[in-house]
Amino acid sequence: LPVLLIGETGTGKDLIAQSIHNASSPTNRFFYTLHCHSSDSLLIEQLIKDLDDNESYTLFCDRIDLLAIPLQKKLLATLSKPVNGHRQFIASIGDDPVELIASGTLLKDLYYFFSSIAIRIPPLRERRSDIMPFISTYLVQRRERHNLELIELSPEVEKLFLDYEWPGNMRELELLLDEITSHAMEETSITYEMLPLHFRIKIDDSSDESMAAEDFS
Repeated sequence: LPVLLIGETGTGKDLIAQSIHNASSPTNRFFYTLHCHSSDSLLIEQLIKDLDDNESYTLFCDRIDLLAIPLQKKLLATLSKPVNGHRQFIASIGDDPVELIASGTLLKDLYYFFSSIAIRIPPLRERRSDIMPFISTYLVQRRERHNLELIELSPEVEKLFLDYEWPGNMRELELLLDEITSHAMEETSITYEMLPLHFRIKIDDSSDESMAAEDFS
């Protein structure tokens, strides 16, 4: 059945699509991603040329709500054609589908095509319990690949990370860790001093806003 992933930018919809592909039975041979960040009329035509009717594959249409409506209709017509091989179709959208349809951003029929199974991915600020396990896994992978010594966050940084709103979700967290670890030498713990200046400024601004709101209330 087609699958629809619903979530803000950076919540990891692409990783979930890849996981669905890896767990499919029988396993599809190929995984293709269609980045729907354009209204180029050749986008769907190129997709038709690239996909072999006899192949078994997973097609992930990333952010179908960013396609122009005529291209959404063309995509729907393409995906609705009879095929020979095994197919898994997955799509993602960045907002509530009802609101997208009401605003004319998402084609209702395309939503119905993908919504056999709909999975909502909460933003990181609503699942803060995922932050530390993600960081732990990230640091293990970095140690194995780059022989780094980092194994943990200092208590101060851990509290800052758990209190921060993460508007960019998992992607923002991962990019921040990339920046921190790229400058790490022999440190074993990520301290406040290792945080990039731009992130420290954002944290300070967030703290000031929170204090102002508390004072106002």
